[in-house]
Amino acid sequence: MTGVLWVTSRDGKLVSRIDPKINQVVETIEIGFPTTGLAVTKDAVWVAGSKDPQLTRIDPKTNHVVTQINIASNSWGVAATEDTVWLITNGNNTLSKIDYQTNQIVAVFKVGSGPLRIAVDDNALLIANNGEDTV
Repeated sequence: MTGVLWVTSRDGKLVSRIDPKINQVVETIEIGFPTTGLAVTKDAVWVAGSKDPQLTRIDPKTNHVVTQINIASNSWGVAATEDTVWLITNGNNTLSKIDYQTNQIVAVFKVGSGPLRIAVDDNALLIANNGEDTV
């Protein structure tokens, strides 16, 4: 999605859509929990939260919450490709693979201690583990 910036507000439990051409917030979406991660694809904005066990999917065309997926609590990072969403959960040291079409968790993998950040592209998936100082 070009020409748009998405920003989370951990304390405000909000996601804001910013138009960089006018440098203003043009939409604010209430998520209902403190946010810790954000990933954007052409058809979705994915928002992870640290205290509420939800992964929220927002439709960027309507700026409305489409679904909230129950996950393990204390998720800290989310990344997405065009067909898969990846979510790391610090509370139980896992990586969850979520099917973009069904919004369902299809696989869960153990990762290093204290995963905090995730990056993904078509060839690699990297996780920064705070508890071990590893990637």
